Amino acid sequence: MRQRGSVCFAGYMTFLSFNCSFCYDGFPPRRADRPCRQTFRNIEKTLAEAGAKLADLVTMTVFLIDSRYTTRMTELRTEIFGKDFPASAAITVAGFAQPEMMIEIQCVAVVA
Repeated sequence: MRQRGSVCFAGYMTFLSFNCSFCYDGFPPRRADRPCRQTFRNIEKTLAEAGAKLADLVTMTVFLIDSRYTTRMTELRTEIFGKDFPASAAITVAGFAQPEMMIEIQCVAVVA
């Protein structure tokens, strides 16, 4: 999968935005599992590089290309975070800047 992302540090706060949309063959996956999991892995890896962890996330906004992915994304989020997940919202969008995108997650971590 190809991933794109950006990170911004501001004192004890870390702002992240990641998306994941391609399978290795270049075609979008048929289900939300693979890009959702990969996007969360990218966030976790980037947080670790900044000395933070998923538990440091305080908010996240998940943008999905199809509302049918919302339930599965929520199940995956619960699987990854357990019951203590950050404040979050899932928003269905009409499209992304890159037409092949399926998901983008923007989040904020606070490390004291």
